[in-house]
Amino acid sequence: MPHQASYHDASLPEVSGQARVQHENGDSHGRFRDQVPVLGGIYLFTTNIKGISSMRLHRELGIGQKAAWFMLHRLRDAYENETRQFFGPAEVGETLIGGNRSNMSNRKRKKLREAGLGRGTDGKTAVAGVKDLDTNEVRARVFESTDKKTLHPFAKDNAGKKAAVYTDDATVYGSLPFAHESVKYSVSEHVRDMVNANVIESFWALMKRVMKCGYHKLLPENLQRYVNEFAGRHNARGSEAIDQMGKMVRGMEGRHLRCEALTADIGPHNGAQ
Repeated sequence: MPHQASYHDASLPEVSGQARVQHENGDSHGRFRDQVPVLGGIYLFTTNIKGISSMRLHRELGIGQKAAWFMLHRLRDAYENETRQFFGPAEVGETLIGGNRSNMSNRKRKKLREAGLGRGTDGKTAVAGVKDLDTNEVRARVFESTDKKTLHPFAKDNAGKKAAVYTDDATVYGSLPFAHESVKYSVSEHVRDMVNANVIESFWALMKRVMKCGYHKLLPENLQRYVNEFAGRHNARGSEAIDQMGKMVRGMEGRHLRCEALTADIGPHNGAQ
C-alpha cells in the first residue's frame, strides 16, 4: 500500500531532473519550475490515503493556501468517470452528509430555523453509492433526494442486469430490477448468509471520518468533488504511486475547471475551505 509521504520524501518519482534542478536553484523562469508544484501536488494527493488539506499542501509545496485549495479541487475533478457496469454481487446504499445540529453555533441554528429546516435529514445532502463485492470498486454520487426515481436509475447505470444486488430494507429498494435481496435493519438483522450492506456502510464511515478530521468546511456545491476523491482513491489504492499519478493526469485531459466556477456561489474565501 502506498505510504503517506512528504513532497520532500526521497521516494518522490524523479519525473524531470531539469525540473528539480531549476526548482532547487530558485530559477523563476522556464516552464519546468512551474510544473514541479503540480507534480508534487499530484503525488501528495494520490499517496495520502486519508486525503490532504489545503493548509498542509501549501506548506509542503511552498505555495499560497488559496492556490493549494484550487489545485486540490482540480485534482478531485480529474478522477476519471468510470462507465463500466459491475457484474456483482454489489451493494447499494445511501448516506447523508451534514453537521450535527448540537455542534452548530447559535447563529447557524437560528439561520436554519428561519429557513424552516428542522432536525434529522433537513439541511443535509444525500450521497448514494454502489460497491462491487468482486472487484471492491465503488461508485458514488451526490443527489438532492433518495427516492425511487433517483436511486433506481443510479443502480441500473452501475450494476449489470444479471448482477445480484444487496441493500438494507428501505422501502425505496423494494422493486429494484435485479436479483435483489435485503437485510432487515428494522429487526436488527445486519447479515444473512452473503446478504448484507456492511461493505458500503464501511466506505461511508471512512469517508465521513476523513471529512470530519481532515476537512473542516464542506459545502454542498463542492461535495461531489470530495466524493469523487474518496471513491477514486479507494478504487486505486492497490496501484503503485506512479500508476495512480498517470491515471490522474489522464483524467485531467479536456477538463478546464476555473476558480470563478468554484467560488461563484459560495461567498468570500475564508481559508477554511
